[in-house]
Amino acid sequence: MRSLSAVQAFRLTVLRGAGNVKPFRSIGSPDGSNSSLGRRLERIASRPDAELANCAVGVVRDAKVAFTFVYGSCTPGTARAADRPYRLDSLIRVASLSKPFVAIAVLTLCERGLVDLDADVSDLLGFRLRHPSHPDVAITPRMLLCHTSSLRDGDRYSLPADRAIREFFDPRSEHWDRGAHFAPPCTEPGREWSNRPGEYFRYCNLGYGVLGTLIESATGVRFDRYVADAVLRPIGIEGGFGPAALSTDALARLVPPYRKIREGRYAPDGEWVAQTDHPAPDHSVPDEYAVGTNATFLSPQGGLRASIGDLLAFIRFMVDPARRRQAKIVSDARLTEMLRPHWTYDHERKNGTPYDGVTRVAGLGLFRTTATADSEGSDRLLPDGGPLLWGHHGDAYGFRGGVLFDPDGGYGFCYTTGGTAADPQRLRGNFSSYSYWEEAIHEAVLTAYPP
Repeated sequence: MRSLSAVQAFRLTVLRGAGNVKPFRSIGSPDGSNSSLGRRLERIASRPDAELANCAVGVVRDAKVAFTFVYGSCTPGTARAADRPYRLDSLIRVASLSKPFVAIAVLTLCERGLVDLDADVSDLLGFRLRHPSHPDVAITPRMLLCHTSSLRDGDRYSLPADRAIREFFDPRSEHWDRGAHFAPPCTEPGREWSNRPGEYFRYCNLGYGVLGTLIESATGVRFDRYVADAVLRPIGIEGGFGPAALSTDALARLVPPYRKIREGRYAPDGEWVAQTDHPAPDHSVPDEYAVGTNATFLSPQGGLRASIGDLLAFIRFMVDPARRRQAKIVSDARLTEMLRPHWTYDHERKNGTPYDGVTRVAGLGLFRTTATADSEGSDRLLPDGGPLLWGHHGDAYGFRGGVLFDPDGGYGFCYTTGGTAADPQRLRGNFSSYSYWEEAIHEAVLTAYPP
């Protein structure tokens, strides 16, 4: 258990009517571009009708940190907002930015000969996992990693520690939900293939819960502990999957994501209200949890708590062969497999759901932008298209963020936003399908620090 003082230090109180604080600090190259970028980012973050609770941005160039920026408060809208500015080492739940780390964890098991990307996951899970319409087609780790497994999230994709993940897939279970965790049959003539494992892309958080459970089954180690020891710490990342994985010091720097709301809706004149990790979360894991039965309660799909410094360490690992050799966790050949297209959207065949056009090429736990704008939407990073970068975006509980990089160019950037005063679904970008803040940050960073 964490000490009570650390928990007390984390507790936050939302107060009505307190002013906001807008500090920022940036560092970077001596050519002055960092200061102009910092001012531009501050304008984005402080837009009167769409301000951010906090924001952090980092840029890597030539495999080194070239620029960092922080803005806002850990306790926005409170009497002590100015006393707790957001920092480079503030941790926040980074939503689906978690998924690349799960992918790397799976690849470490491939290195050890414990997992085969194209083997039947049933062999490790200890129960038969098959789509009911395709009982002879194995579901594999590769399919789960690139969201082509035919699994679906349903109304929920996690269960408490005392339940088993197999309950989602068992018609006799109360969590079967009439088969909602499998792709439904397609009645359109000629598209019977679309619910067959390995064929159709549909983003699936539950698939990463299955992968987390598979990691436990293969190693006998609880998911959060294995990823911390085998992936995060060797890369130089302080954060972890859930509060239980954090040190007492890191737990004291954990910041909840916020939404600015009034009467349950986004409102620029509303209150900043914490959405999760508030008050201090219960960071214990039941002693009776049976490792290998249900890692979903540890949130492999989105439960990583990390700082902007942690995300910069990840980018440097992905773009710098020397740092990868130092970490000694996966070979470059494995990462090459991670960084190649395993699924590509076919506009004519309609072989997936591209989500407003921002998911068109999937690797293993990563996506690649394509600079495309069409009837599906746009994943452009700049008005004229911009670079093609690998990475991942994430959003949950008010958080929005992204990690984008060129694995061959020593370049990348990352950002976290800890809550918005306007509805991201309504305030969209001008030339892309990203939210206003995401698009504006993409454009600002790539203009000041092009690859």
